Amino acid sequence: MKTNMKKYITLLAAAMCASICGAEVFKLSSPDGKLNAEIDVTNQFKITASIGGMPLVKGASVYMLTTRNRCYSGGPYSLDRRFYRGDSPSQDYNQLEFSYTNNGYKVYVRAYNDALAFRAELKAHPYVENIIDEVIEIPSRNEPSCCELPQMIRFDGLNSAAFVEACLDGYPKFNLHYDSKKKAFVSSFKKIKNDDEFESDYIYKIDGKARFLPWRAFTLAYGYADPRIKALEDRLANDTSMKKIERKMLE
Repeated sequence: MKTNMKKYITLLAAAMCASICGAEVFKLSSPDGKLNAEIDVTNQFKITASIGGMPLVKGASVYMLTTRNRCYSGGPYSLDRRFYRGDSPSQDYNQLEFSYTNNGYKVYVRAYNDALAFRAELKAHPYVENIIDEVIEIPSRNEPSCCELPQMIRFDGLNSAAFVEACLDGYPKFNLHYDSKKKAFVSSFKKIKNDDEFESDYIYKIDGKARFLPWRAFTLAYGYADPRIKALEDRLANDTSMKKIERKMLE
């Protein structure tokens, strides 16, 4: 119990120092201390992480364009100083929550012992929220033969990670294409063509109610058949803490 409390205090102190000193790179570790991540929110949302010294993701950048604003990057934010392991100390993750108060959304970043996951939460508002595009760039060493998720992200040697998604709930499935000039996977959504010529194309329409967007996550994997991929997808899909928040949204 003392060890768990010590880890909690260490994580809390690191985040508080980063916030007070005006730093825009935040560190997050898994409960066992083997997964270490850095989240850079300086001008965009950029994630780097490793497990036991092996790369899990190297500088993946994320942003989302909606009718009202550009999410995941820039603008005022507050770091919610809540580090916990779900509903009980037995659950295996620590979490950062970034609240972008002027844009009405939040980003969760979660460090499991074997995976790093993130997702966005859109707040309720009186307008229809069209998501025009969602962009992610994931540096990778090798060009793939397949660009559907889950996708293997290759590094030096035999080391590789899998990029997965969960909890789509009708949201378009993520597709990636490999950009040989950038040496990175880049997201590719099939956009919906709107009949109104004065409105932009969009990938998803939300009715103004609060909701979560899908989980995106990285885990070390040897190949597409690695059971850790399916285990991570199931873990995110059955997460109880998010379901409790979602029930409160609907009240």
